[in-house]
Amino acid sequence: ETLSKGCINTLRVLDVEHSNQVTDESIPTILKFTKLNELGMSRTNLTSEGQSVIITQLRNLTCLPRGGFLCDALEWIDWEEIKCKKKTFKITNFWASEVYYFHSTEQMEHVSDLCPLIEDMLFMFEDRFTCQVDVLANFKHLKNLEFFGGDFFVDNIGHMLDNIGHGLVKLDLHHVDNIDLRAISVLSTTCQKLKYLGFSGCIFYHPNIDILEDNPENHLFILQEQRIEQEIKNELVPFLDLDVISIANPCPEKLLITLLSLCINVKKINLGISCGITDSTFDTIFATNKFQYLEEVEIKKNAELTMKTLNNLLLYCDNIRSILDVTEWSKLNKSDLAELIFNMKENNIDLALQEKPEDMRGVSLYQLCQTAQTEKYQSTEWFRLLNTHAED
Repeated sequence: ETLSKGCINTLRVLDVEHSNQVTDESIPTILKFTKLNELGMSRTNLTSEGQSVIITQLRNLTCLPRGGFLCDALEWIDWEEIKCKKKTFKITNFWASEVYYFHSTEQMEHVSDLCPLIEDMLFMFEDRFTCQVDVLANFKHLKNLEFFGGDFFVDNIGHMLDNIGHGLVKLDLHHVDNIDLRAISVLSTTCQKLKYLGFSGCIFYHPNIDILEDNPENHLFILQEQRIEQEIKNELVPFLDLDVISIANPCPEKLLITLLSLCINVKKINLGISCGITDSTFDTIFATNKFQYLEEVEIKKNAELTMKTLNNLLLYCDNIRSILDVTEWSKLNKSDLAELIFNMKENNIDLALQEKPEDMRGVSLYQLCQTAQTEKYQSTEWFRLLNTHAED
């Protein structure tokens, strides 16, 4: 109430998340802020019906942070207006439910009807029987997609990208299975505007025909696999707009080489512990891609990289600003690294090779306030003596 008196015509962002005292009785007060663009109201005691009232009445709302309640609220709106023409809203983000996580095809169709302007989406996929991923093609303005689950080919994720990939600038894939060379080809041809591409917990696959003995029994199979691989490689297109590539799962070396070789203008590379990149991997990539615009590299706890890769990054990447965290590269010669760091300091070169140490004070906000109060209100002499005697 107090806030509404002073900011009723100016407030644009309101966050009441995790506020248990915010209930349906608070709705009249919230509705006074008619200029709101962003409203965080997840994990409050508002009902779905109450949230639907807020969404309906606040016509300037564009963002609902962590709005996993959206589907349920929209169902109330549809129920109330089933005999009327459906309204559309300006909401631009979708967040999967934090209660039941997975949405049906019908729910997503309903969201696309009432919120056609959605640009940012966090979507969790269970299976093609619960929801067909092609339903995401209904979201014509989609730019940022964080997608969890599914098999790239079995669940038609590739076909989905045929429909929406041209508009995406950020694609983050989590726990997607069966990503092979053909899947990378689909990504490279359908998602040409990407600025961020991430893989986390995904399963990459590439047939290792090198381990097969080249005998009459395997000869035809090897030739066929090589021909198919070459045909797919001929279809690959570089990611010209990509700024960031992140891989946080195991990846076969050939696929890793292919993927990073396509990122010719990338500015940041983030490779997880399980990625398994080596000096020879980088050597092969450097033969076709010198990462001329690369600024940041983050490869932690690597057991294969040596000074050779570190020196090549410094040699080829003129814009490099940080290579983290080389102190965790176990094969790196420590004396060579110490000499490099010394020369950098001597020549005033601003290059981060390790993360800044964390604040080790380990004090809480409460402790800081308590200390400040102690300094402001000094104890009297008799109180200090009393404490001293008590300790004795």
